[in-house]
Amino acid sequence: MPGPLTAILAAFTDYQTQGNIAPYAALFAAGFVIAVVGHVARAREIIVLGIFVAGIASVLPFLVWGNGG
Repeated sequence: MPGPLTAILAAFTDYQTQGNIAPYAALFAAGFVIAVVGHVARAREIIVLGIFVAGIASVLPFLVWGNGG
C-alpha cells in the first residue's frame, strides 16, 4: 500500500502534466518580489536569490513537461 507521500507526489506530478502554468507564474512572481525586497534593502545576496528563483521558475516548465515536440 503506497504511503501518503507517494500519493501526494503522484497527484503533484499528474497536476503538472496538465499544462497548468499557475504554480510557475506564482514562483516567478515570488522571485520578482524577493529581488525587489533585495533592492530596497540594498542586499546583493537577496537580489541574487530573487533572480535565481525567477530564473528557475522560467526554466522549470520545460524541464517538467519537455520541449513539447
